[in-house]
Amino acid sequence: MPSLVILQFAPNESITIYSIAVLFGTGKAPGRPKHVGQTLILGSSVSTTSHEQNIFDFVSNVKTEKTQSFIAFENMYRASTCNSNEKSLSKLVLIDAVVDKIVPPQNTTSLDVTVEEYGSIVLDDNKDTKPLNESEIVSYRNYEHEFYKKLWLLNGLHLKLAYFGLSREIKYIHEILNNQEGLKFAKKSIDSLSKAYRLFSDSNEDLDDFKQTILNRFSLPEIQDEVIRIARNPEIKFSKDERFERPLRLLISANEQVETFKEVLDIVFNNNFDDVDGFTEFKKSQLSNDKSYFYNEFWKVDNYSDKYIQALGN
Repeated sequence: MPSLVILQFAPNESITIYSIAVLFGTGKAPGRPKHVGQTLILGSSVSTTSHEQNIFDFVSNVKTEKTQSFIAFENMYRASTCNSNEKSLSKLVLIDAVVDKIVPPQNTTSLDVTVEEYGSIVLDDNKDTKPLNESEIVSYRNYEHEFYKKLWLLNGLHLKLAYFGLSREIKYIHEILNNQEGLKFAKKSIDSLSKAYRLFSDSNEDLDDFKQTILNRFSLPEIQDEVIRIARNPEIKFSKDERFERPLRLLISANEQVETFKEVLDIVFNNNFDDVDGFTEFKKSQLSNDKSYFYNEFWKVDNYSDKYIQALGN
């Protein structure tokens, strides 16, 4: 059931938070709380939600003269603005966000939720409105840079570590970083991903603290981050423009080293991970031929396929 969270800021900077279950179109709810939600939205400063089109439409259709912000705290690319239209743009300040906190699978018999202590919310700085105060957690930066920095350095490393761990029958991500071989692979991987990010952003940003924070987070045993969970849906995660392919493409085009990418690709081609959700289907549809076929048909490599063969093998 989608939910809408509404924040009301008082002059003394205290915040009142409302959570509304918003039901649309099912006819199963005896009383739909639309009038409640509309009343609260009229007095709100910020509306937040995960990406839900019906909630977005609900918020944008409320008649108010007050300037309001809408933020979708979601991992997808530009979740706040992807469904914008002229009507919504005239009524809402849509702010895209990059959110980061590891939430591992939870104990279904307990109401307690276990998450890591680290958390980050980066809001697009390309807006005059800044509805949330900056803090250790909240910041305003270049959205494009921050989205791909997280997608490649964090999610990309996560994926590479998962398949590295699967190939060695390791169950948890932290166990990989707590042995010499795994830590060496992780450091080489994140260095390579950082180089790709610098090529993309055309910047000299110091990434040392960011990289070390990621390695420290992945080393936490209390997160119990299972490699089989991270490795799921490989056809999406290894697809063109995703966390593995796009940084790899930038590195190959710049004649940079891609040793850790090759190692992961070899693992994917040479193993059957039947317990990983989606891997069997991925194997049948995309990995049943040689790597050249994979480069050209799955990744649509046209201009420098010889470079791929030289760097990654055939």
